[in-house]
This record gives sequence, C-alpha cells and structure tokens, in this order.
Amino acid sequence: MLDKIHRVFGPVFFLLAVTAFGQPVSVITNRYGNDRQGVNQSETVLNTSNVTDSTFGKLFSLPVDGQVYAQPLYLPHVTIAGVVHNVVYTVTENNSIYAFDADSATAQVLWHVNVGPPIPCSAIPICTTYKGLQPIIGITSTPVIDAASGTIYVVAETFVNSVAAFYLHALDVTSGRERLGSPAQISGKVLGTGDPSYPSDAPGGQLVFNAFMEWQRPGLLELNGNIYIAFSGHQDTRPYHGWLFGYDGTSLRRVLIKCITPNGIEGGIWQSGAGLTADALGNVYLSVGNGTFDANTGGSDYGETVLKMNAISGMVVTTFFTPSNFQALNDDDADVGSVGTILLPGEQYAVAGSKAGVFFLLNSSQLGGYSSGPDAVLQEWPTDVKQYGDPIFYNNILYEWGAGWHAVGYQFNGSSFNTTPLIQGTDVAQAPAYANEPALGVSANGTTAGTGILWAAYSVSGQSDGFSYQGVFSAYNASTLNRIWSSEDNHARDDLGGWAKWATPTIANGKVYIPSFGSVNLSTPGGYSINVYGPLH
Repeated sequence: MLDKIHRVFGPVFFLLAVTAFGQPVSVITNRYGNDRQGVNQSETVLNTSNVTDSTFGKLFSLPVDGQVYAQPLYLPHVTIAGVVHNVVYTVTENNSIYAFDADSATAQVLWHVNVGPPIPCSAIPICTTYKGLQPIIGITSTPVIDAASGTIYVVAETFVNSVAAFYLHALDVTSGRERLGSPAQISGKVLGTGDPSYPSDAPGGQLVFNAFMEWQRPGLLELNGNIYIAFSGHQDTRPYHGWLFGYDGTSLRRVLIKCITPNGIEGGIWQSGAGLTADALGNVYLSVGNGTFDANTGGSDYGETVLKMNAISGMVVTTFFTPSNFQALNDDDADVGSVGTILLPGEQYAVAGSKAGVFFLLNSSQLGGYSSGPDAVLQEWPTDVKQYGDPIFYNNILYEWGAGWHAVGYQFNGSSFNTTPLIQGTDVAQAPAYANEPALGVSANGTTAGTGILWAAYSVSGQSDGFSYQGVFSAYNASTLNRIWSSEDNHARDDLGGWAKWATPTIANGKVYIPSFGSVNLSTPGGYSINVYGPLH
C-alpha cells in the first residue's frame, strides 16, 4: 500500500484531556459517543447568546484533496514535534487522512497520509445511472480514535490493477505512521447459500465477501478493544449483503466475520453513515436495510430488522425487531436501515426509524421480535418526512428534520414520546429532493439553560448525487428551534460552499468543524475543505 507521510516528526507524547467543566473535550467517534445521540454536552464556550451574526462566523478553511462524508474528529493537547496542538482529523474519498491544527489558519497541516488509489465510480456500473458518490470512492465512514494508545482507525477502499480491496489502517495520531500490523485487509467468507448470482460464491455453500460490490458507510465502532466495521452495497445493486467484521485493535487480527443474510439477499448496513451503537454491557445495536427476512421461521436472515448482538459472545443475536410490514418496506425501498439506533440515557430505551417515516421506541432488553399483527414495540408513530441523516436526542427531546420540511422536537417523558411535536422550527430545508435531509448536531453545557444549540447543514437546491450544491449552515436555540445564526446572513464571510451529505458537524471547545464540497460549479469541482466557525475576534 502507498504510504506518503508529508512531514516526519521527532519524539512525541500524547495527552487526552478529561471533559470536566472548563477543560477541553475530545470527539473520538461518530456522533460523540457509542450511544449515537449526536450531542456534545461539554461545550462551555458557545451558547445562544454569543452565537450571533455579529459575534460568530467562519474563521478559516482547511483544504483537503477530496470529498468528505465523515464527521471530523477532535483531540486536544496533542504534542507533535515538541509543540502542543488541538488537532482535528479528517478523511477524504481520495483515501487521505489529515491532521490539522484545530485553531490556526496558518499552522494548518500537521501531517497528511494517503493510503492508496481509490476506486473510480466509473468502474461501478450503478454510478453511470445513479450517482450516489462521485467521482471516486475511498474513505467514506467516520474513523474512530483510541485515546489511550493514540491510534486512529480508518477503513479505506483501494483499486489496484482493477481489483477492489478494503483495508483497516491503524495510524499514530501524532504522525500518521502505520502501527505494527497495519494495514489489515478486510476479507473472508462464511457458510451460506445466499444470492446465487454473487460472482465470488465459493463451492460447498460458502459466501465470500466481495469488496467490489460492497460499500463501507457506517462510522467505525471501538468496543472492548476491538474495532467493528459494517458494510452495505452500492445503491442496492445486487449482488451484495450486509457484513459485519471485527478486528483486535492492537494486533489487527480478525476476531469476527458475520453476514446478515447468509442464505438470502441484500440486508445492507448503512444507517446514513451513523456508527454502530453499543451499550456499557458490550451489546451492539444496528439497523438493517432491504433484504431477506426469515428469522421468524427459524432462518438466519435479518433484512429490515433492528438487531441487538452481544459482542462478548461473538455477536450472537440476543433480540431483534422486524416490522410486521417488512415485505411492503422491501417492496417500496422504505427500509428501517436508513437511520441508526439511538440509545437513550440509562440504556433502557432505544429509538429506531425508517424511510417510511416511522419512529419506533424499543425496550433495549427485548426489542420486540416479529409479529404478524401489531408490532410488539413500546411505541411507534408516523412523521411527516422520510428519515435519513439520523435524528438527535438531547434533554429529553428527539430532534428530526426532513427534506422540504421544518425541524421538529418530540418530548420524551421517561417512558414514552408525545407524538405531537413539542417544538417546531420555521425554517424549511429548501431542497425536498431525495436524500437531502439536513445533517444535525447539538452542543450544550449539560442541560444548563441557554446553552443548547441545534446545528444543521443542508443543500438549498439539487439532489445529493455526489456533486456539489450550495449549502447553508445554521444554528438554532435547541429549546425553541428559533434560528440564532446562519451562514447565509453574511454569505461573503460565512459561506458554507457545497453541502457535504449527512456529514455530522463537530462542535468542540468553542469552534465548529464541518466539511464542505467547496465549488458549486459542477463543471469544475474542487475546493474541498473543512470549514471552521467560531467566535469572531
């Protein structure tokens, strides 16, 4: 593999600050934590009174070499070449990993590694008709950082001599150097008779992971020292399956391989990019999209299902939930896998959703199984929009914002939701086209009044087809959903540029980091960057 380190530094050490009051916070995984609530509750700088047009805006941009769909990650107090930096890490579809000084427009690149040629979309037949990603596919998912060892884990797809392959890379956060044993190729096979058209089916009823047909979208999960990686297909293009891999974080030895539909078809895990969810007892929760479901009759296929697996026992399914209308969801491409699973505080309850626009409140101990009659869940209710981009849970409110609609907040009373929104914004996500739902995040200083801010970015026109369309980035009072700031209020200063589809904004220590596709001229794409917003001085 190609490994280009642009700068090499001398001895270094790594320090992770704790998240007590007044001290820097770290953002080391997608959506701020393994519960995937989407909230930084340790933001002590930004609040609803100082995020205004006169006091807050774009400070600078950090240029990168390709599109960014992943959430930027953040570590404070990292010592590189004898200098202490707050560092923001980002990855690109060009298979690059960057470490930037998070506070400086001039220090900029601390290190930059490229891990090999990405696969051109032109090599994948579906890209000629449905342009989900353009023009290359490399690193799409949000990495994960192990703070104790100072390691960032990244999954990249490469294309060498017309052969596609996925690799798990373990890189030193201070230099970008590969750790011992890195990279590890992601590959393997399981027993199964699924999808007979699969070109890599092995004799004897074995199903082989086919990197060319798979897509790695969900953020990586670190749990009990292992790194878990989930896969789906390119725009539902068969043959593909949902796959789940686990690797030891130290040795990069594979410790798990599991196919979600070993005797069926499809069953992809994509979740609009949300990472797999995990609780304190080592259980993993995930949502599966369109595909074969036969677990209700003793089978092993789990399409259209929310799964709970136990990582300690090798990802054995301990409970699941499949809607009674799963076949209709399959037929209409309205899968439950369009959003990830959110664990509510206390881990007794979980929330899942679907493209059909239905939320499910689940008992995390017993998700509900399958019933041919009413679904055996705690609660389900329809909303006005299809669900993508992943909702947010903060201060007992579930926030959702669909394309062509308003932001809304549903109140949780400790055991159920009021299905009539408690709050509703007035701004409308202006482009109601398919998959243009805003990317959301919340920052707050706990539940202190006046500190909760809902951040949202979306495209103002055009379908999210891999090309760049003008985006808008705004901040809202999380208690009222009244807008307090927008990049369009002072476009010349604060322009977001091209919207990066479903890329969760990262709010850390008084600044906001959000990817941009840069130029909105489709004939001359480029200008990809991480925009940095914060208090104006």
